Amino acid sequence: MRPLRSRAIVALLALPLFLVGALQAGAQGDEHEHDPFAGVTIEALGGGEPGNTPGQTLALLRITMEPGASIDAHGHPGAVTLHVESGVFGTEFVEGNGVITRAADAGTPAPTEEAATGQELTLESGDSLFYQDARHTMANTGDAPLVLLVSALLDSEEPGFVF
Repeated sequence: MRPLRSRAIVALLALPLFLVGALQAGAQGDEHEHDPFAGVTIEALGGGEPGNTPGQTLALLRITMEPGASIDAHGHPGAVTLHVESGVFGTEFVEGNGVITRAADAGTPAPTEEAATGQELTLESGDSLFYQDARHTMANTGDAPLVLLVSALLDSEEPGFVF
C-alpha cells in the first residue's frame, strides 16, 4: 500500500473546511441570517487528490441531519453520489437532474428513476442518488436522524457547497 502524500493528508485534514467554506461566504451579511447547516453534522471519513484527476478532491463523508433539519438550494463543484444509510431524505432539484437507484428487494435488480427538476423526492434507507451540475435542496423529512454516506469528486479550488 502506497503511503499518502503529504498534499493528500493536508487535503483530507482540510476537507471539513473545504466543504463548509461556502457557508461563511453565503451566511455573511445580515447577522440575523440563519445557519444554513443548523441541525446538520458533516464528518469527513476519507479523501484526497487522485493522481489521475488533477485539481479535484475525492471525498467520502457522513452527513447526519436531525429531524426537521434542512439545507437550502445549493450545488457542488463536481459529481456527487449519496446513499441513505438510515432515515428519510427529502430533496428537490431546482436546476438539473439526477438518477435515483432504489434499494433492491431480494432477488430483483435495483430499479432506477430520473430525479427531474421541480419534483419533490423522498429517498429511504438503501436508496441512492447520483447527480452532477445540479442544484437541489436537502431535508430530513422523517422523525429520526437522517444519515447519508456521500462520495464526491469536487473541484479542489471551490467550496464543497455553493449557495
